Amino acid sequence: MRTAAQIRREFIDYFVHRCGHTFVPSSPCVPADDPTLMFTNAGMNQFKPIFLGQQAADVDKWPGATPGMPTRAANTQKCIRAGGKHNDLDDVGHDTYHHTFFEMLGNWSFGDYFKKEAIEWAWDLLTRVWSLDPERLHATYFQGDETEGLAPDTEARELWLRILPPERVHPGNKKDNFWEMGDTGPCGPCSEIHIDLTPDKSGGRLVNAGDARVMEIWNLVFIQFNRGADGKLSPLPAKHVDTGMGFERICAVIRGIETGRLGQVSNYDTDVFTPIFATIRGVTGAPAYTGLLESDDDSHSARLDPSRDRKGAVPAAPIHDRAPRQMEGVPLAYLITFSTYGTWLHGSEKGSVNRLHNQPEEPFLEPDADWENDQSRLLKHAPVTLDERHRGIVDRTIREVCNHRGWTLQELNVRTNHVHAVVSAPDTPERVMNDFKSYATRRMREAGAVGADRVVWTRHGSTRYLWKSESVAQACQYVRDAQGRDLPMASDEGGLAGPLPYGRGSVQGGGRGSDQDDGHEPAQRAVMKDVAYRVIADHIRTLTFAITDGAMPSNEGRGYVLRRILRRAVRYGRQYLGTREPFLCRIVPAVADAMGEAFPELRTAHGGRNVEHVAAVLRDEEASFIKTLDRGIALFEEAAAYAAQHHHGRISGEDAFKLHDTYGFPIDLTELMAEERGMTVNIGEYERLMEEAREKSRNKKISFLLGIPEEHLNSETDDRFKYSDPQVPLEARYLFSVSVGAGRKAFVFDKTCFYAEQGGQIGDTGKILFDQGTINVSSTIRSGNQVLHVFDYTELDNLKEDLEHGQSAKLVLNQSNRAFTMQNHTATHVLNWALRDVLGDHVQQKGSLVDPEKTRFDFSHPAQVTEEELARIEELVNSQIEEDLEVFTAEVEQRKAREVNTLRAVFGEKYPDVVRVVSIGVPVDQLLSDPKNDEWMRYSVEFCGGTHVKRTGEIGRFRLVEESAVAKGIRRVIGVTGERARKAEDEATGVLRMLKDAAQAPDQALPQRIAEITAIMSQAEMPVVEKARIRADLVHLQERAKKVQKEQARAGAGEVLSQAEALLATAPRAGSVAIVCGAVPGATTDQLRAACDSLRAKAGSAAVLLASESDGKVVLMAAMTADVVGRGVKAGDLIRDIAPIVGGKGGGRPDMAQGGGPDAGRLAEAVSTAGQWIRQKLG
Repeated sequence: MRTAAQIRREFIDYFVHRCGHTFVPSSPCVPADDPTLMFTNAGMNQFKPIFLGQQAADVDKWPGATPGMPTRAANTQKCIRAGGKHNDLDDVGHDTYHHTFFEMLGNWSFGDYFKKEAIEWAWDLLTRVWSLDPERLHATYFQGDETEGLAPDTEARELWLRILPPERVHPGNKKDNFWEMGDTGPCGPCSEIHIDLTPDKSGGRLVNAGDARVMEIWNLVFIQFNRGADGKLSPLPAKHVDTGMGFERICAVIRGIETGRLGQVSNYDTDVFTPIFATIRGVTGAPAYTGLLESDDDSHSARLDPSRDRKGAVPAAPIHDRAPRQMEGVPLAYLITFSTYGTWLHGSEKGSVNRLHNQPEEPFLEPDADWENDQSRLLKHAPVTLDERHRGIVDRTIREVCNHRGWTLQELNVRTNHVHAVVSAPDTPERVMNDFKSYATRRMREAGAVGADRVVWTRHGSTRYLWKSESVAQACQYVRDAQGRDLPMASDEGGLAGPLPYGRGSVQGGGRGSDQDDGHEPAQRAVMKDVAYRVIADHIRTLTFAITDGAMPSNEGRGYVLRRILRRAVRYGRQYLGTREPFLCRIVPAVADAMGEAFPELRTAHGGRNVEHVAAVLRDEEASFIKTLDRGIALFEEAAAYAAQHHHGRISGEDAFKLHDTYGFPIDLTELMAEERGMTVNIGEYERLMEEAREKSRNKKISFLLGIPEEHLNSETDDRFKYSDPQVPLEARYLFSVSVGAGRKAFVFDKTCFYAEQGGQIGDTGKILFDQGTINVSSTIRSGNQVLHVFDYTELDNLKEDLEHGQSAKLVLNQSNRAFTMQNHTATHVLNWALRDVLGDHVQQKGSLVDPEKTRFDFSHPAQVTEEELARIEELVNSQIEEDLEVFTAEVEQRKAREVNTLRAVFGEKYPDVVRVVSIGVPVDQLLSDPKNDEWMRYSVEFCGGTHVKRTGEIGRFRLVEESAVAKGIRRVIGVTGERARKAEDEATGVLRMLKDAAQAPDQALPQRIAEITAIMSQAEMPVVEKARIRADLVHLQERAKKVQKEQARAGAGEVLSQAEALLATAPRAGSVAIVCGAVPGATTDQLRAACDSLRAKAGSAAVLLASESDGKVVLMAAMTADVVGRGVKAGDLIRDIAPIVGGKGGGRPDMAQGGGPDAGRLAEAVSTAGQWIRQKLG
């Protein structure tokens, strides 16, 4: 049987070796130079410039090409369709053929062969190489369109009639058989090849009818027209061929042929997915994938997803209209247990509740103290106990819900901190439990029994499937008794359901406690388990390839689409496969193993650590989303329950907004969860509330336009002089002034040499010279087309008289600030290039700040940048500084500039048609003349409107002084240049010298040396790399100091013990009791305690008080042997009575106590008094 890898290889080999094509590796699924695309969604995307006439088909530069090779190409392109026009996300998992990630097999001709060769080769590959039954194949051709003046594609029709009988050659309309790239541009008719999967090959009438029994497998597009801006079509001088065949689909068809199961063709039943399924099962512990679809279980299909109208699905009656019934795979009832906030069911979920807080009227199992202590620390408020009133409300509400839903409540017992119920319901036990919780909470709030924000129930719960009448009776008896003992767990006749599903422990949001191995898994859960397998297998491929190619989950653009895909996969894993911890990250290696041969970047990207890189990104994203899901799920359940009862299943926009605003619940997730219940969300109300929130935020900002005189609203400032020599002042005409708030004003001129804050670079400072006086400019900002020169209001005192409109002024820049800013800005460009070179293509700029002091750069990267990587980044930047590269700038058409392979542009950023390009090291016209030259990857090229030095040598030196995280997946580095960089290096060199000297210093000098170095470290600016080395050396020095201190302490302890034993040797006795009282100079508290213990052991019977003085403070330590304590002489009492003598206090146990005070002058008195106190107590 052919493997998927063989099928892929046979396609490429056929066109390369037999048909003279060049193999062109797949372009990234994240397009770097096409702002019109979120993801690469078709094989032709990388050839678009050729079809548009923007680029010649220069195949000589394609990998593997030989000089003179004809303009033919073939490949397998990795594609993602999950946003915009092509969006298959919501369909994935519910059928056997939709995907968000797929491979597109394709062959192309750029002005070379045309219809004849394309059709003949396609037929030969399908029937001869892959052995598809010719009698099952049908072809379509374009039937023409009178409104467009297009004749039928008789050429394609005649070519097919040479191969197929007329009844299997079908005409198609413009929708099905005419391809267009867009509103304008190349287009042409297409011919599709379909395969008939019906048992008797009678599916001809189903071609182009949207029936899965006759499916398209290959589309041959013949590009022969161009649609102009006026909508008219004209013939192209060169005709092209663009074909596409879905790899996953053809693998499924070939497998169906080879296994004789054409009627059950599924893309997911091939070895494209089976290795991933195996890994999913190993990671989650779920039962094996069985290929079930919602249409396989008509009685459940509508309930599983009421919003979908799937072929073959029989619509089900509303839930509350269906009576409970027993059928194969459906339980007779559920035993449901859930508890109040502050009480937890243990992981085993044996149907009993364990006590966290003492409630003696309830019977419990013996608690696990350590576990309960850990849980109690997580509580946000006091535990909830249900009094008689609460219990009455909960009882009535549950009965109302069951009556409303049509559920049969067989037994109910509401206790003070948990609820037991036996319910028959044609729905999931999670839904039953969550409805009970949500409605009960709402009723208690409405009755004023609990506060509006009070959490009443835990998310934990236990649900058990009851399959036999004996089990139901046993459960009802258990609920009536409401005892805390274990439920019987036998799997034999009459026993209750066994372990939790898939071997998992307690669950949140409702447990799923059925026995997967007893042959009675509910039909609906079996179906949704397989849906979850398909969703996860598809989505992990999308995420792995997208992140490999440089995309990162985020809150905008393609990053947000990836985040949606990830969250959808996580939700299906949690809801239907029982996962609780991040799991997608553990499936990444399976994707790399299955597809790494065809796409080696899955292993080789990111310095050969791509699998680890992708897994780390997913792990962080999953962990973060799980927290979000857990925070918002209870509120969603409550909102959904209320909407079902009061708003005909429509969740209010207010609730959706609260989920988003308070819990970070994205609106699309709320919509998705609502859709899965057959509910909707009031999006109009939600968007109104969101706009109100945005308006409130906007109103907090200063509007610069408020103070602009009406006659000047349309005036403009010509700021092209900002690129001129900063040392030359500029003569300008004064237009008007405007207040910008916070005690500041701004002047506007007809032109300026000041740079207004933009693109991360701060605005210039300087002076404005009028005849009336001088104004000091503190910042420069932009408002529309006007540049505002901002200054403090008090600067107006410098003017002798009012300014006049149109009068001249001289604008003088702060030259040093501008020079330092230019150094830092150019260094930022080189840094951006170096980060991508060292860390990988996934690095994208997320923010920057360039000022005279530093450059601060935020970028996407999932982990802390290592010391080795930081050192390499600095090395690359300083190398380009030392090369003294010239900095080139030019204004270029954006379309042409984007062709340059090394160009950096922010995805989603709107750029004008003509952009300013800053190239460091290569003239811009040279870049444009050969835009794909690999040599350009060694240089920084960016869109930028900022100011820069003329040559990199002017930067002088570059060092990174900080590396940190600013958000999940976003890192920040801060760099300094020139003299500041050298100063940072000098600081580090000085501290390293101090460390070297300290390492050779005597032991007693170490604490002082360490303190001095630590103080410098806390204040000085030093390069990150050296700082890490210093910290490591300092740790070694501190360890040495601690070792010395321990040795000194041991020596001191020996001396203290000797002095204490001397006191024992001369101690007076009261009968058999030695009364040991004395001072031990210089002893620490620990040393006194150890000495007291030693004396008690050696004396046999003793009352001890030892005292010490250090830095003017007294420490007292008392100890009594057991027999002395038995006579009523207690150490704690002694300390409490003696400590006040030295001005302090103390206390402790009867056998050991300590105290102290600040009056060292009365230490001897305290010791003497202690001896008298002990004698008196002993009598």
